[in-house]
Amino acid sequence: MIPSVLMYLHNERKGISDFKAGLKVELTEVRALLMMNSYILSSKRGWLDRELLEEAVDYMTEREYELPGYIPLEAIERLKTRVGEMADEEAARVLSSMRGDAGSRFNLKHFDISFLRSNIDKIPRLPTRVQQRIVVVLHKVNQINEEVDAYNERQVLTFSTSSAENHEILNRNMDSSEEIIAKQGRVISKLISELLNFLDE
Repeated sequence: MIPSVLMYLHNERKGISDFKAGLKVELTEVRALLMMNSYILSSKRGWLDRELLEEAVDYMTEREYELPGYIPLEAIERLKTRVGEMADEEAARVLSSMRGDAGSRFNLKHFDISFLRSNIDKIPRLPTRVQQRIVVVLHKVNQINEEVDAYNERQVLTFSTSSAENHEILNRNMDSSEEIIAKQGRVISKLISELLNFLDE
């Protein structure tokens, strides 16, 4: 009987360890995508700030990643260095002036947390404070994905409407969605960062 209990406990610990390892990989990737989406949308609308710029540059440098259609990574790194030497007011003024084409739109995709969803039964085996943060992240990701759906649906409708008034309404709604997605992305990115720290304990 005792060996069977020990084997069960060993398998239980291994299952939780494997779950945490897989979850950390998925959440790290989702956090990066959330942050990059926030960077792209914020830089387009003039909402970029020093913190987001530094996070985006660090991520792109680490992965040697460049944004198609945007200024080269080398130039963004120089901007980060330049802004880092500025006082807060001057940095805010420079970054807010870096607006892209406000009329351009994106084909936004869902933030995928399929590994977490497929292993939802393992959450109760984690410490309570980790469970609570996972539930919050799940809820927030659902919310931002719903906003992505609304944004993409409105974008499709802009191609089918012939009414200038409807077109203007759709564009205003998409502007609002871009702001929501950019802001929610930063919030969720920070929540995931906190959760990853707890998973490392």
